[in-house]
Amino acid sequence: MAAIDAPRPATLAQGEASLELAKSWRKLTRAATVVAVLTAPALFVWFTHQNNWDWWVALLATLAIVIVFRGFSDLLFRRLIPWPSLFGLESQTLREEDVVGRRRAWFWRFWFKVVILFITVVTIVWLFRGGTWLGTVGFILDGIGTILSSPTLWVQAVFVFFLFFANFAILFGPLLLMNMSQMQSFEPGDAEWGVKLEDVRGQVEAKEEVRRVVDIWQSGEQFERAGGKRERGLLLFGAPGTGKTMLAKAIATGFNSPFISMPGSGFAATFIGIDAIIVRLLARRAKKLARKWGGQCIVFIDEIDAVGMRRQSLGTGGQGFIPLTNGANVEDFLFYGPWGSRDPSGDLIVETRAWRDRLFEQRAPVSYGVPSGMYARLGQFYNFMFPGGMGGMGGGLALNQLLVVMDGIDNPPWMRRTFTSKLNTMLDASFIVPRRIGNAKLRLPAARPRKDQIYFIGATNVPIDRLDPALIRPGRMGRHVWFRTPTKDDRLDILELYIGKVSHDPELDLPNRRDEIARIMSGYSPAMIEQATSMALTIAHHTGRTAFAWDDLVEAVTTLDAGTAIGSEYVPHERRAVAIHEAGHAVAGHVYMTSRESTRLTIKKRGDQGVGGHHWMIEKEER
Repeated sequence: MAAIDAPRPATLAQGEASLELAKSWRKLTRAATVVAVLTAPALFVWFTHQNNWDWWVALLATLAIVIVFRGFSDLLFRRLIPWPSLFGLESQTLREEDVVGRRRAWFWRFWFKVVILFITVVTIVWLFRGGTWLGTVGFILDGIGTILSSPTLWVQAVFVFFLFFANFAILFGPLLLMNMSQMQSFEPGDAEWGVKLEDVRGQVEAKEEVRRVVDIWQSGEQFERAGGKRERGLLLFGAPGTGKTMLAKAIATGFNSPFISMPGSGFAATFIGIDAIIVRLLARRAKKLARKWGGQCIVFIDEIDAVGMRRQSLGTGGQGFIPLTNGANVEDFLFYGPWGSRDPSGDLIVETRAWRDRLFEQRAPVSYGVPSGMYARLGQFYNFMFPGGMGGMGGGLALNQLLVVMDGIDNPPWMRRTFTSKLNTMLDASFIVPRRIGNAKLRLPAARPRKDQIYFIGATNVPIDRLDPALIRPGRMGRHVWFRTPTKDDRLDILELYIGKVSHDPELDLPNRRDEIARIMSGYSPAMIEQATSMALTIAHHTGRTAFAWDDLVEAVTTLDAGTAIGSEYVPHERRAVAIHEAGHAVAGHVYMTSRESTRLTIKKRGDQGVGGHHWMIEKEER
């Protein structure tokens, strides 16, 4: 682990280069502001002396020109110089300046296009109408005012809207809104999840892999000029509770671009076609936000297996009976119960990596956005009355539409493509205008795709071979990042984060104590480790102490593993029988399983499993 945790020179060099580029951007923008301010007095004097304007009119005109010059200089700079990637950097000041710069660039880019469009329209009308150019501007504005003031036009517009859209909204609107309410979009500066990359513990390799991809997402112009192609999507897969969603929140916090979150269940619909509409609306919102914020947007689909499972025509993807000769694990047949036992007696536990993965699946925590209470009961009633969902009437088109959207991001805009095609066709049909004169082309160039990039991140805890091959192929979600279950060294790293957040006995900071804590928390996810420390503090507060100690933590871990202690006493001969039974497990394991060591042996009744005690073993060397 030491070699993996050590910082890599390439990562440090990339971070330092991004930091220097961000600082150079700050100097360049400030220099442009200084130039604009220094030239402002000359403009003011020219307006007042040459044009004989009043001082306040000249002041307002000077201020407007300075602001416009400053905005369009930013557009020119960002066209010629790449934007810095601040992902993973800790400078809050540079992040805030980057958000402001992106907002300004979007504002001035929008008004620059409006001005160009307005000048083009006025010029075309002026060429056909004649007169003065300014007179043409007044003519167009008067025509627009006349149209808008016509009551007949408004009545017709309202009638057409009601005729074509109201019926659809009445029938499908409520159902569509139920799905759209789960689509959450966040612009930079709108939300702060409070999660950083440093808070994702025990996944060093996964974080490094994701960092490589995200750095290219945010600032990869030089990478593309070198011939590279950015990854379109990331698939985070692994056991529940290993930090997939937390890493997505860390990306959203550290990535100064819009972020859209959508659960996989949000694509389920009652009627055929609604799920495809939801995917189209998701892509539309993502592209709109990408154009606003510099051409990038991240779409995170949690539990993507709800929409991305292998289609029926491609097979069941491993569902059903799996023979041992097909690479199945023995845990698929011998595992019993959500708390670790490998047989129905509930008292024989041996920890392996396969055991940890299966244990995490059984201990899958409730998703953050899962409804509860009355809303959940209403959802059950809705599913009963309208048996649709992913396997019923609707939902089947969502995957197909999602695949099309992932490939269709690079398509040229429809309006631009249509205008170019029709105009070139009209010129070709005229027999007058040649296609070229010398080296000069007399046709509009073919429409190119927008530079807006939509990146997809999916998270799932099902085996990757159960997902549709078209979804996880290169070009879509082709980069797969595995989140493994925490080993002992990983748990030490996680403990350093969560124990440091709560009041505890200083004895627990000793290396031997930390090592023992990590040992007894075998099979724990980061969420369970946080729960154990919180429960230990709860036990301490219940007895009037402000910090928890070793005994409190042991009680919390035992309660999480085996359930709440039961105070009923044994019949004397049964106590002896249970003790001999559990001691037999310990002795047999010590003699015949030398690669394992016992961690817990008790006859105390706990939980509702009907088991008098249990014996717990782990591997001495975790693999």
